[in-house]
Order: sequence, then C-alpha cells, then structure tokens
Amino acid sequence: MGLRVIKAYYYLAPLWCVLEVLVWPGLRAGPMTGDSPVLVGLFYTMEGAVAAGFWTGFWAAEHIALAENLVYLAAALGLLARSPAALARSGPGVAFALFLAVVSLYRLVYRRRFRRSRGTRP
Repeated sequence: MGLRVIKAYYYLAPLWCVLEVLVWPGLRAGPMTGDSPVLVGLFYTMEGAVAAGFWTGFWAAEHIALAENLVYLAAALGLLARSPAALARSGPGVAFALFLAVVSLYRLVYRRRFRRSRGTRP
C-alpha cells in the first residue's frame, strides 16, 4: 500500500502544480521556492521526473523520492525558524512530505530486514 500512495502522489504532480500556481500559493513547493513561479515550475519538473522514474521502473526512484522529501523537510524546518506564519500556508505539503518520508524509510528498513531473515525480497 505504501508504494502505491507514493507513486500516486508523484503521478499527480501536474495537478499539484496547477493547484499551487492558480489556487493555493505555497501548497507544496513553498518552503523550497518561495513565491517564484519559475522555481515552482522547476520544483514540479523534478517531481515529474521522479514520477517518470516510478513509471519506467527505475531502480532508484524510491531512493530519489526519499532524498527529495528529506531535503524538503530540511527546507521546511529552515522556514519554520525564519517565519512560522509562512510555513502555515504549506502545512499540508509539509505533512505529506513527512508522511512520504516515513513510509519510504519504513519500506527500505523493512525490505533490508526481510532480506536478511529470509534471503528473498517481498
């Protein structure tokens, strides 16, 4: 279930981009890009590249998604230190990034432990 949720999120990256540009500024890319439409476009281009990695079955797509979410969370912590009010706009994006990071870490740890105990991959 966890990987399906992660993939679905990244497959919907164009929808998140449209939502952020037209309806809710700072929804997801806010902590990393501020209010710059160009940087928001670059952020969602990167998320679209992760989605393409999942779609094509690229072996490191999940690791790249995890790294992206950890960098995002670090930027959110920096934004929290500078301006808690600005972070409030990005609350759903931060919560979902935290969820994606926890699910990815759990999957990576679980697979490693499962491989050691049974010698196969789930």
